[in-house]
This record gives sequence, C-alpha cells and structure tokens, in this order.
Amino acid sequence: MSKRIFIFIVMAAAWLAVRAQDMIVVEFKGSEIVHATNADFVERIYFQEAKADTIPEAINLGLPSGTKWAEWNIGASAPEEYGNYYAWGATSKKYYYYWNDYDYASYDSISGLSVEFIGEDIAGTDYDVAIKKWGGDWVMPTVAQYQELLDYCTHEWTKVNDVNGVLFTGANGNTLFLPAAGLIYASSYSYSGSTCYYWSSSYHAEDSQLAYGLTCSNHNIHCSGDFRFLGRSVRPVSR
Repeated sequence: MSKRIFIFIVMAAAWLAVRAQDMIVVEFKGSEIVHATNADFVERIYFQEAKADTIPEAINLGLPSGTKWAEWNIGASAPEEYGNYYAWGATSKKYYYYWNDYDYASYDSISGLSVEFIGEDIAGTDYDVAIKKWGGDWVMPTVAQYQELLDYCTHEWTKVNDVNGVLFTGANGNTLFLPAAGLIYASSYSYSGSTCYYWSSSYHAEDSQLAYGLTCSNHNIHCSGDFRFLGRSVRPVSR
C-alpha cells in the first residue's frame, strides 16, 4: 500500500476492535508525514471540515519598490496571530522539524547529509507556500524586500492586543506588525513571544543548508541565514 494513502479508522466496529497495545497511524496525501500514537491514548476520531485561509489586505508602506505586504501571516486571520510554521520550501505544516523529516534532505553513513538545491529564489514556484495557500499575486518575500523594510521604515518593539512583535512604519504613515511567533525546532516551540523568525524566498548561496530570513527581537533586528528545516513564520508580499 502506498505511503501516500490517507488512513483513518472511523467505523465503530473497527474502533471497538482496537487493542490498547495497537498503534493508530495516520498517513497524509501528498506528504511523507506519518503520525502514530498508542490507541489507548485516543478518545475519539472524527473528520472536521478544513477552513480556507482568510486572505488579507495588502499594505502599502510607500516603499521605493512599490512592494505591498500582507496584513497577517499565513495561517492567521489577524495581524497579531502567529499563524502556521513552515520549513523553507515546504508548502504544508509538519509534526517534526529537523533534517531527517525535511523534504529536500537525505543522509547516509558514507556521504553524510545532502541538501537538495531547489532554487536561488523560490518565490512564485512550486516551493512557495504563499502562492500555494493564497494564490493570485501573493508570494514569499525576498531577502532584499526584508532589507527594504529595514532601510525605509522605522521600527519599534511593541505589543498589539497584548502580543509582542515588531511594528514597521512607512514614510506614508501606514504600519505593518510582525508578531513574535518564535520557531519550531524538532517538535518544540522556541522563543514564542520574544523573537520573530520569518522566512524569505532567498537561498543562502554560501551554504546549501541555509536560507535567508528576518529575525527580530527587543534588542536586535537583522536578515541572516538559518537552517532550512526549521519551522518559521511566513509573511507574504503582493507582486
């Protein structure tokens, strides 16, 4: 049976037949994600209709490039909501964020870790979660577009509806808020509420394991490379 077949045990007879020592395994279409748990810990299994992402307004900050930024993160419905976390080049959420679960990496005892090159700029490609989730003209921002925010907007560490983050203010007075959602390493959430970690669409040419992103805290804000397997926020731009 293909690993890509979606398996759910929903029939009452099947549920009653499950023994405490059995494992319930869920395999998702179009993904290598497999989630398994001891059946003794499962109270019920049911289907719930997935909600489509709410598409935000595009904010004009008066930038020289004319770039307009999304009002909120992918997976959110308000500027202060964290939204979802994605590995670089991944278009779906994962349960585990590390090299051994990263779609574009492999490891063997002879050659070690090998990380696949998927492009210098993945904006607008099949690896761009923004265009996959929101469609239209929405894409991941390049590292140059993040740098433009730093160069042409003022910024301050502040709170919106009691959520920490960085607020950019353009020359025209319009604002953009990035919440400090932190990141996911392996299966652990880190730095939520204290640091913003946002992916760009730009590959780090000097190290195949890295891609560029924006990192913000109360003390520092900069663009730098980070491991591609990490779960970071994505704030799209409109092209």
